[in-house]
Amino acid sequence: MQKELRDQATLAAKNNGFSSLQEAIRVLLMKLSKKEISIRVEEKEEQLSPRAMRRYNRIVEQIKNGTMKTIPFNSTKDLMKYLS
Repeated sequence: MQKELRDQATLAAKNNGFSSLQEAIRVLLMKLSKKEISIRVEEKEEQLSPRAMRRYNRIVEQIKNGTMKTIPFNSTKDLMKYLS
């Protein structure tokens, strides 16, 4: 484990009331093994800048009103054939 990661995790554990990182991990593993907690990993949702949001909204409107040409594909295979 990288020292920086360990130091950050130790600080976070202490800020959450644990005496050490080892204690935090022990409690976590014990609760996980007893199915008292579950862990879910999610990625943070990206936020578009106002400029990008305006751009994408404009593109969506162009698609809806037919001023932007789009090509429908029934399968990934058809799309790949078109791209090659």
